[in-house]
Parts: sequence; structure tokens; C-alpha cells
Amino acid sequence: MKRFRNVLVVPAALIIDDAAVQRAVRLCKASGAKMTLCWPQDASSDGGTGLDYMPDVVAEIEKRLVSLTEEIRSSHPVEVTWRLDLGKVYLEVIRAVQHEGYDLVMKTARGKTIGHQMLFGGDARQLLRKCPCPVWIVDPKEGSESAVLAAVDPLASGEGAEGLTTKILQLATSLAVIEGAEMHVVHAWAPPSERIRRNLSWLALPVAKSEEHIDTIRNQHRDALERVLEPFRKEYPNIKTHLVRGLAEQVIPGVAMQINAGTLVMATLARGGIPGLLIGNTAEVVLNDINRSVLVAKPDGFVSPLTLEARAD
Repeated sequence: MKRFRNVLVVPAALIIDDAAVQRAVRLCKASGAKMTLCWPQDASSDGGTGLDYMPDVVAEIEKRLVSLTEEIRSSHPVEVTWRLDLGKVYLEVIRAVQHEGYDLVMKTARGKTIGHQMLFGGDARQLLRKCPCPVWIVDPKEGSESAVLAAVDPLASGEGAEGLTTKILQLATSLAVIEGAEMHVVHAWAPPSERIRRNLSWLALPVAKSEEHIDTIRNQHRDALERVLEPFRKEYPNIKTHLVRGLAEQVIPGVAMQINAGTLVMATLARGGIPGLLIGNTAEVVLNDINRSVLVAKPDGFVSPLTLEARAD
């Protein structure tokens, strides 16, 4: 619960009822964290007509930031301050994280509705891909949590995989305690033959039909999941697990909907071993199919591509 110390909050509107502001106040009260309200103002949004109006805009935004900060201070025992940056939202947020050492970014979703609700707009996706600290995109319609869902892969290989699983569970359990929510963990598993058949459907590969073989694989995944959960069950004995056969990108949104999870906690991994290059394939697909709050963590040692670009210059 004391994991966070310095939280950066990017609301959709400078009002006390903003979803990210409300969640951040609860989190900071519970963890003793400092809260910073952030409003990045894109100075290029004038359509090329010049920036003569910008001083008036900045003055009005500052006035509202001060007012909201005072409103929070007067009603909650939270240390809160504010900042206003001119530039693209995701760029200014990442720069603030890099310079000030924020350990969590909370942003109210501003996605558009196209057929179905898309919570994750351009700035949110850029932050999920490139921000070095955990990013929590908050559904503006949600209030308090009823359930928190952590998506893990205890058999993932590669540098930092085990530490990333632990980080996801730490984030999820902390959030569940703060929000007074049920804690759920989902792990999708599938026999290797199913993945091969899906990716190489043009091959006439034999598919293992032995129930004993399938049971062995299922037990391996179940045992691995219980091993990573064991340290957490001592403090959180009521963790509910969902070991579901299927592809992660299909299983995770389904379980989130089934339990009506308020927030999904998951990981993002770079492709091809290049630090900070892209969000992982599974995460991209899940984000396209999910319409609830998402808290995304990155492995230790993650390097933002913005940092790499700066070094190249």
C-alpha cells in the first residue's frame, strides 16, 4: 500500500469530480503519497493562427489549477501541488516523470466512441508505450472498484520476467486494498500445439489429443501460478484465481467482463529486445478489446524511447 510516493495526475477536466482526481485522492490518502495535478496545454492547437491568445489561456488554467488544489487540500489530508506545461500531452507527461521522479501517472481516459467505447486515445496509448513508470488510465465513468484483475504469466521467460510478475501483483494487491475491492488473478494457458496451429494454420501439423498430456501442461501452469501467489496469499488470503485455457488476448478481456473488474493490471514488454520500442502484441490486442480502467507496468530497466532519442541527438 505504501508503494507510491509521488503521483502525477492528468485529469480530463479541472474539477474535483474528475475520475483520476478522485482515485488519486484515495490512493494518496492511503499511501501517504504526494499528488501533483498536471495540465499539459498543447500550444500547437491554435490551427496556425498565432499564439496571441495563449497568455489568457494559461492564466485561466492556472487559476483553475490553484482552485482545484485548494479544494483538495481543504477536504483531504493530501499533499498536493500543480504544474502547467506547454506541449503535447504525452511528451510533457513523460518529461515530467523523467525530471521529477514520479512513480505513477494517473490519467482520465478521453477516448472516443466508434462502434464501441474506445477508452484509450492517442495520448493514453503513447503513455502506455513510452512512459517509464506505471501508467493508470482511468475510465471516467467508474467510481470505486468492485474487483481488481491482475493478468500474469508465471512461466514467462526472458530477462526481468519474474520481477515483472511480482510488480504486477504488488500493484494489483495495493490497489485492491486501497479501493476495498476483490483481488483476482488471471493466467491464460494453452498447449503449444494450439499456438502453432493458430500461427501456422497452413501446416498439417498433428495436434496432441492425449488428455494426460493436456492435464500435465495445465498442472504446470497451475503450480507456477500458485508459486508466484504464495507470498501474497499470506497477506491477502482471499485472492481469486482464473486459470483459463486459451490465448491471453482473448482470455483476459473475457475474464475482466465476467467479474466486472474495475481495473485491469497488466504488463507491457518491448519487442525484439529493444528497450522501450513498442508495447507487446498481447497488450495491444487487449487494449483494443477492453473498455475499463487499465494500470500498466513495465519491466525494471525499461528505457523510454524519448530518452533514446535524446541520447541520439
